[in-house]
Amino acid sequence: MKWFYDMKISAKLILGFVLMAVIAGTVGYIGIMNIRTIDNADTVLYEDMTLPVKQLSGMLTLFQRVRSNLWEIVHGDLTIQGKKISDANARFSEIDKDLQDYQATINQDDEVEKAAYNELAAVLKGFKDNFNDVVELARAGKEVEANAVLTGAFDAERVKAQAVLDKMVAFKVDDAKKQSDTNTITANKAVSTMIAIIIFGAIMALVIGIFISNI
Repeated sequence: MKWFYDMKISAKLILGFVLMAVIAGTVGYIGIMNIRTIDNADTVLYEDMTLPVKQLSGMLTLFQRVRSNLWEIVHGDLTIQGKKISDANARFSEIDKDLQDYQATINQDDEVEKAAYNELAAVLKGFKDNFNDVVELARAGKEVEANAVLTGAFDAERVKAQAVLDKMVAFKVDDAKKQSDTNTITANKAVSTMIAIIIFGAIMALVIGIFISNI
């Protein structure tokens, strides 16, 4: 340490300021890392849990709108039949997009959620097949037969789809609760770490200041 004692007071002061700057930089760096960790966790909460719930809820609404369109195709004015078929097909496109977007958020380690997704995809196929059957009958002027499929097989698939969607929403709500709890723990740890580091930094700055002032 003789080299330190032999230094000019100005050099000692500069060295002390440099050491305090390093401590402050370390505190800032750890704080930034903790903020990024919390930010990433919140991104996961939104993109993988909150947004999928919106997509699933949207699909529930779209299924009802398809059903409404189909009722008008069967029982409505023939002059708007073509438009209602187009409207229903547009709803199917939206459902397909939501389903595809949802697939990207599935927890690949959760076999139950994956099975529910596959079940929904299968139900959706049956839903579309029955829709096409009803449309074909309606176009042929077979209103009674079309209504029988609409209120029978078609509605049965719609009810299945709604049950599966409700189950998938429950999965995501449960995942969101777990992620939220994890985020809270992460935030609390980050606060505790920052408090400890700030206290340590303040003590070290005080020690350095006292040490330099006494040599």
